[in-house]
Amino acid sequence: MRSLHPEPIAQAASAIGFARTRGGAAGVRLCGIVLEWRLPAHVDNLTGVDSSPARLAAFNEVFLMLAGLCVPALALAWQLRDAEPQNRE
Repeated sequence: MRSLHPEPIAQAASAIGFARTRGGAAGVRLCGIVLEWRLPAHVDNLTGVDSSPARLAAFNEVFLMLAGLCVPALALAWQLRDAEPQNRE
C-alpha cells in the first residue's frame, strides 16, 4: 500500500483485510474437508476401529498437503517486491 496515493489507502486496507479473512476461512475449510476425507481411509475396514496411528497418518497427510500449498505461495510472495512509491506531490 506504500505505492498508493493517500486517498485510496482506506479502501485498499479494507480489501486486503477482507481477502485475508476469506482466504483464512477457505483454508480452514479445506483442511477440515481433506481431514474428513482421509480419516475414513485409515480406518480398519474389518473392525471399523480407528487407532491413534491411523488418525496420526491422516493428520500427517493433511499437513503435507498444507506444506505443498505453502511452498508455491511462499515462492509467489517472494516475487512481491517493494513497489517504487508514486510521487505524492
